[in-house]
Amino acid sequence: MTGWNYRIVKTLLKTSGVNYAVHEVSYDEFDHPVMMTVRGISPIGESPASFVECYEMWKVALKKPVLIFDDKQNKFVGEEPPIKIPVQTCDQCGREMVKRETWTCPIHGEDWE
Repeated sequence: MTGWNYRIVKTLLKTSGVNYAVHEVSYDEFDHPVMMTVRGISPIGESPASFVECYEMWKVALKKPVLIFDDKQNKFVGEEPPIKIPVQTCDQCGREMVKRETWTCPIHGEDWE
């Protein structure tokens, strides 16, 4: 299966540092990553609908294992588990908190949802 998708890539830099970014990654017929964009990419689109479609594909990358690319060897050398997104919990009950934004009127201020 050949094709491409968005993936988080951990690049082992030549300067011994590390860099994480989302890249477009291409695969060979055995589903091994073989190429990626030179720079990390952000969601982009020629219309609101195409932007949202790109954004949704970009979010899928967050759930996949992180690919590791060695800049010295100029190749992919492995993968590691997906990045865990930290969860904010309530100090009193321990439940996961949800970020909510209120509607705001420029004249009257905040309004309830």
